[in-house]
Amino acid sequence: MHWRNTMHTIGAFGVDARAAVPLLLFLGHVRWWSFWLAMGSTVFFCALCWAGLSLPACARRIRSRLVGRARPAVPVVRRRGFA
Repeated sequence: MHWRNTMHTIGAFGVDARAAVPLLLFLGHVRWWSFWLAMGSTVFFCALCWAGLSLPACARRIRSRLVGRARPAVPVVRRRGFA
């Protein structure tokens, strides 16, 4: 173990630890819909790991695709109207 490994996300068997939340839901509430939710989230997190992304990085990428390349210096809330 080295200090450089502190940047890596926590996980087991190539699956991000955030995928464990729906698995815990399934263990607490054993139903078919919770099973499929847990399996779907595990597949989703494995696909993100395969793409080399974390969940926050994926959210930033989706946000940048939706908003576009325009990055105004003044937020919309603080812009003044025409006089």
